[in-house]
Formats: sequence, C-alpha cells, structure tokens
Amino acid sequence: MPTLNEIEQDIYTALLAEPEINEETGELIEPEETIVLKQLDELAKQETEKIDNIAYAFKHADAEIAFLKDEEKRIADRRRAIENNNERFREYIKNTFIFHGIEKIKGKVHTLSLRKSQRVIIDCEPEELPTGYVTEKITYQPDKRLLGEHLKAGSKIQGAHIEENITLNIK
Repeated sequence: MPTLNEIEQDIYTALLAEPEINEETGELIEPEETIVLKQLDELAKQETEKIDNIAYAFKHADAEIAFLKDEEKRIADRRRAIENNNERFREYIKNTFIFHGIEKIKGKVHTLSLRKSQRVIIDCEPEELPTGYVTEKITYQPDKRLLGEHLKAGSKIQGAHIEENITLNIK
C-alpha cells in the first residue's frame, strides 16, 4: 500500500491534470472525466483506509503506553511493599538482638551484628537554627502562564517568545 504522502501527491496530481495536446493535430485532448473521477475515487478509498490504519496504530500505541504506565505503577508499588517489609524485618531483628543483649551472630556465610552510629536530629524549623548552620537553596522557575499573557499582549521579553505549535488530534 502506498504511503499517505504518496496518496496525497497522487490526489494533487490528478486534480491538476492538464489536457494533453495532440502533436499531429495540435488539438487539446481533454483527460476523460470518468477516468479522472475513477482515479480520484480509488485514491479516496486508499486515503480513507490509510487514515484508519494510522489512527489504529496511534490508538494501539496509546493503549500500550497506558498499559506500561500501569505496570510501572504496579511494579513500583510492589517494590515499595518489599522495601517496607524488608525495613520492618530489619527492625524486628535489631529489636530482638537488643532485647536479648546480642551484639553479633555468625552464620556459615553471613554475620549479623549491631553497630552503633550517630545522626543529627533537627527539632525545629531550619529558619530557627543559628546562622551558619543552614544552607540556602534558591531555585528559579519561569512563570510560563504570566509570560504567555504578556507576550500575547505584545510585550517584548528578552529570552522568551511565543512559538506556534501544531498537534495531531485523533478521534
């Protein structure tokens, strides 16, 4: 089957078919209207079938994307559940060691042991800490809505402009 571009080019060519000139007589030979109409009818059928196939391909890809997004969520949920179970089990083993005064148990291959460590706990809002103990993060994000309003109103803003965008809708 021809591509959509080829079909559209054939339709364009058929619509612009110019009459031929008989070289012997110099008379114009009009292309038979019925032949052109049959050709256009066949091209219209090809165009319709091609458009349906293209739309089907997009809808199939959209369905696959939705399926994969659902699978990603399902897998991420499963991972989080396993992580949570692992963390609860680790806490259970740690509490068992502490309760029974165990610091280390060796197996044939692995060893489980408790290790003391320290961590800093912040009991207040970061702004309440003394100066020098806080780092400041500043992020800049353009306000596209506001920029768009001003650009559409005719303002010239350095570093921003409106760009025309064309999207394909499939119904």
